Amino acid sequence: MTIKTFLGSPTDGPQELAAVKRASTTPLGALARVSVVIPARNCSRTIQGVVTPVVEDLVAAGAVDEVVVVDHDSVDDTASLAAGPGRA
Repeated sequence: MTIKTFLGSPTDGPQELAAVKRASTTPLGALARVSVVIPARNCSRTIQGVVTPVVEDLVAAGAVDEVVVVDHDSVDDTASLAAGPGRA
């Protein structure tokens, strides 16, 4: 697995990240896929503020293929609120 960080680089905007992704391939030559994994537990007040920009900016630009929110035994409505931004 390769982890690349783009913050503070000239390629830190969604469109630039999408272009880098489109130009990238796996060692076997397949197109690169990017997933964002967000851990969550009892954060119903803030989860939409985290998930929405990822979906609206990075997924919409094609820089991210999927967003996975891992809800760890929340007793509030974190899971249902996290799913909201992905429903279009």
